[in-house]
Amino acid sequence: MNTSQLYSFIVVAQNENLSKAASMLYVSQSTLSKNIAKLEEELGVKLFDRRGKKIVLNKQGERFLESSIGILRDIETATQDLRALSNGSGGRLRIGCPGEILPLCDCVSEFCREHPDTYVEIDASIETLDYIEMSNYEMLIYPNGPQFDKLEGYRFCNERYLVVLNSDHPLAARETLGFSDLMDERFVFVRRDQTHPEFAYRLCGAQGLRVSQQLFVSSAEMHLQIIRNGTAMGLVSDLTRRQYDEDPAIAVRELTDCQPTRPLFVCFKRSPTLQPIENSFKDFVIEYFGIDTSTTIGGKRR
Repeated sequence: MNTSQLYSFIVVAQNENLSKAASMLYVSQSTLSKNIAKLEEELGVKLFDRRGKKIVLNKQGERFLESSIGILRDIETATQDLRALSNGSGGRLRIGCPGEILPLCDCVSEFCREHPDTYVEIDASIETLDYIEMSNYEMLIYPNGPQFDKLEGYRFCNERYLVVLNSDHPLAARETLGFSDLMDERFVFVRRDQTHPEFAYRLCGAQGLRVSQQLFVSSAEMHLQIIRNGTAMGLVSDLTRRQYDEDPAIAVRELTDCQPTRPLFVCFKRSPTLQPIENSFKDFVIEYFGIDTSTTIGGKRR
């Protein structure tokens, strides 16, 4: 098994069509079919089922797809690390956070302009993990939660939530809204997997909000599109509101009867053997956000 086989498998899985995948890979359909058959023979399991003209993943294939993507990502990360080290500058930084945090993206962009040889990976799905291994990250921004109880860090900010809706919706004519105004409306939420909906979903439940219909999407981009189209409204963090503010088809409104917030914290990898780029990034983030490092906050003490 080699990386070429894994990449071919991923392309077939994503397109569910051998002919289209072969065209994208610049190989003949028969060659690609033989490569997939060889991969299945090496693994000892079938990865696909045929449904008419489609070739779709079975349960074994779905599991192997996740593994294949992870393997190729790890190889790419290792390659970037080695290139950076061979140049004598830069390195790899892996950052975890609970969803898209636009100020963090701004911070990382500015840091990368000063350190152009640095490879950065931002994992915005840490809330879907049942256990956090801090050694996998150089920095984590995280909320309260059982998987984060063992972490010790600093207070980052209070994340505040607002209503976003189509600008033609009758409620958009009002400057502020209350949760009572949102009763029996259609709502859209981000859910990155089947068991971990975004905090906004749990927030609506805690406020006893009754909705007429729930829609779930897997990304912030789809969330914005649903709201732009007027299909539903939603709640967004003030840390991600910028892209909604900039869209003329979307109105962003404050909640007045209840101003829902949640605290976020930040922690950094602790190791006596931190690379220079890791120390530089830590110092940069602390200064950029004005983080108070005089008091650490850890575990149940939050």
